[in-house]
Amino acid sequence: MLSPTAKDLINNLLQVKMRKRFSVDKSLSHPWLQDYRTWLDLREFETRRGERYITHESDDVRWEEYADERGLHYPNHFIMSPNLDDMDEDP
Repeated sequence: MLSPTAKDLINNLLQVKMRKRFSVDKSLSHPWLQDYRTWLDLREFETRRGERYITHESDDVRWEEYADERGLHYPNHFIMSPNLDDMDEDP
């Protein structure tokens, strides 16, 4: 069963008239896509696919802090480890 907010997003994406149809920016800022549970589901899907194309890494810290502040589970496999190529080498 789809939630009312999910139905709202789908309805606005399927508008025939372009001026009524949601833009990419408007779609990404929709409340359904700004939900922690939805974000976790999307990240899990991307992890299984091996490609990130729905969520953006710039949101990772925000959702990790959100989970921490509310005592929610944040999957360890979503925590970004530092890229060793980006670290300065010792002289």
